[in-house]
Amino acid sequence: MSHTINMLAKRNIQKYKKHYLIVSIVLLIVSTLIFSSSFIVDNLYQMKKNYHISTYGSWYTRIENIDEQTQKGIEIYSKDYFKDIIKYGYVDFQGKYDNYQVGHIEKNIYSLCRVKIIKGRKIQNDQEILINQKVSKKYKLYDQIEIEGKNYTIVGILQTANKNLPDIYTNLETYQTKDYYSNMSVLSDNHYIQFNDGNNYQEIEIHYDYNPYGYDQNEIHNQVEKATNQLQQTFEFIIITLFVLFALTSTSLKKRMKEMALYRGIGMTTNQLMMMVMQENMLISFLSILIGLLIGVCVSLGYLYLQSKTYHTFIYQISFKEILFLVLVLMSCIFITVLIPIYSSSKNALAGTFDSKKFNYIQVRYKKLKKQTLASLATRELWANKRMNICFYVFVLILSLYGLVYFYQGHPIQTKNQNEQSQVELMMATQKEANLFLKEFSQNDIIINHHYIDEGITMTYREIPQSVYKLCQLYYYQSNKDDLKGRFPQKSHEIVVGNHFNHVILSKERYPNLKVEANQVTFKGKKYQVESSTPSHGDQGNYLGDDNYEIALDEVKLNEKVIIAGEEYTIVGINENEYYNDSMIYMLEDDLKRFNTSDEYYSGYHWYPIKDVIKVEKFMKKHYKARVYEMVTSDELSVSLFSTLNIPKHLLILALAVGFILMMFLNYNHIENNYQDYLMYHIIGLSYREIKIKQVWKSIKMFLYTLIPCGFYELILLRGSINHYFPIAQLILLVGIIFLVYLCVYNIPLLIVLKAHQNEEIRKEDD
Repeated sequence: MSHTINMLAKRNIQKYKKHYLIVSIVLLIVSTLIFSSSFIVDNLYQMKKNYHISTYGSWYTRIENIDEQTQKGIEIYSKDYFKDIIKYGYVDFQGKYDNYQVGHIEKNIYSLCRVKIIKGRKIQNDQEILINQKVSKKYKLYDQIEIEGKNYTIVGILQTANKNLPDIYTNLETYQTKDYYSNMSVLSDNHYIQFNDGNNYQEIEIHYDYNPYGYDQNEIHNQVEKATNQLQQTFEFIIITLFVLFALTSTSLKKRMKEMALYRGIGMTTNQLMMMVMQENMLISFLSILIGLLIGVCVSLGYLYLQSKTYHTFIYQISFKEILFLVLVLMSCIFITVLIPIYSSSKNALAGTFDSKKFNYIQVRYKKLKKQTLASLATRELWANKRMNICFYVFVLILSLYGLVYFYQGHPIQTKNQNEQSQVELMMATQKEANLFLKEFSQNDIIINHHYIDEGITMTYREIPQSVYKLCQLYYYQSNKDDLKGRFPQKSHEIVVGNHFNHVILSKERYPNLKVEANQVTFKGKKYQVESSTPSHGDQGNYLGDDNYEIALDEVKLNEKVIIAGEEYTIVGINENEYYNDSMIYMLEDDLKRFNTSDEYYSGYHWYPIKDVIKVEKFMKKHYKARVYEMVTSDELSVSLFSTLNIPKHLLILALAVGFILMMFLNYNHIENNYQDYLMYHIIGLSYREIKIKQVWKSIKMFLYTLIPCGFYELILLRGSINHYFPIAQLILLVGIIFLVYLCVYNIPLLIVLKAHQNEEIRKEDD
């Protein structure tokens, strides 16, 4: 019997070759896309990785101006969990010379940041320096330059694509600030890491800057990301395939009901019928997938060859496990998809072809035809075939709603409290940029003028000396009055301090008898909690212990005295603004002139109601570079109905194209299978022109049904957007596309069927 089933399956493939040709084309396209995209993504990833590492280095994460506590914590955590795979190094910034940044880099930075000596040699002593290509335009190899009173000889010129590195490289390990570079991220699902410092567990927050051309060496992250991308990509194509196959198989088997009833009549069981049809589909599917695999290999080879011209390397590797996985997934999904309609058709093969609902509809339709308008007749036909029409309606409605939401991307929705405050932050700005900022936003502003001090000064607070490398001026302050405790400086030697001014550094070098136990420091007979500490390392880089400890003294009080560079200043105000939790010293401009400052910049905030976000964002984008400011953008507040689905644009376009073709095909099959109804129309007096008008009414009805929910949702979006944005041109285009889709889906198949049967009883006009 199995031989007979095999023969019948092969015969049926030839008999219904039109149907199976369409199935094979769909599967061929989908399998080609899946295999080629999979091969391209994997190999192109390796090509880009090799190229970017050779150009930009292997660093992936960077922590700018890392503090001692974070440095200690990340080193301990990396040693405990990523000892064999992590590679990191530090860049020490030592100040500026002739507007060039001076610093020192550790050995690992040369490979992490792809720093190469293109001329000269390496540094051999502390009197030699290296320069980058920018500095080499002004100074030549073996020139001598004087930095902070010391002469240095240029012995080499470096090349690197990393613009965050120093311009001049010394052999000194001193630093004012320090940056951390690593080839991987040690974070899991949050910004915190926990580590044991030898006494107890501590938790610190990590904020990375990521290399836009970097690659995470954390294999766990890479495997999860790769698996997620592969599943998402495969899922996108398979969903469309399943939808198409289910519709095609259901339509085909509906036409074969009489044939299957005949098979049942001569003794075939339900299982044998299922086996026959399943063999037909699985044979076609397997051949299509196999051909799609071969085409996918050729397409990916050609594409990667073209890309190799850009990335100067060619990599092509195929994983047979991945191919086997994709083939099994495709075959399994196809099997499950066609199983449902096959089982239903095989089981009901002898149930008869009489459809009581359809008979009742035809009976009512013809009895009352003379009393019906063409519009109401169209409504009856839509209802008679409601399953197919509801599918059309849902598909077009979902895409229409997504189109509406897409038009409102970037136009923020209203919050419950329209006066809810947001802020824009100005960072590392010039005086001109700060003045423009104040000119545009004259209220709810804080602007701070920061001044760097060349060699630092000594500041003594509560008899504890500290080194200070930056002083500030309250350039402009118009914020909540509660943020400032006390008043502004009004005369010389009056200062305002930050609310963390009571945080001081105690060093073992200055206080050798400092007692430290259980994360507490005993100082002058009183115990203080250690806020952070600075580790000390030996010549081999091994951890020796902590040298400096940050503690918080009692709360800062007004009218306290502070000695700065030997002169006494009085604290007349305390800045308690939540965005300036620092220990800065703010003084008058005349007082700042007493100090030898080398560089300055401006920073600040402007607070505004969330409803003004578009206005503020437009101004900042027009007048400032992205690195100078930071704010909540309108995109972050905009409507995102399908944001959790994360639907790519290419998939939407593909879904629209496939869905449109499928709707045309299904409606064509429906009209062809029910052509006798249109013959009956003619017999009872409907002309060819009236039949076409009735079909146009179907399009209009479906269009109106779709337009109603879209109209309500558009009103919600219009009312909800802060600026009541109304994209009239886009809406007219969307409405036109919806109507055109329905017009084509319901009328073109009818015209094709009528033309194919033009020699039969229907005539063009019956006057």
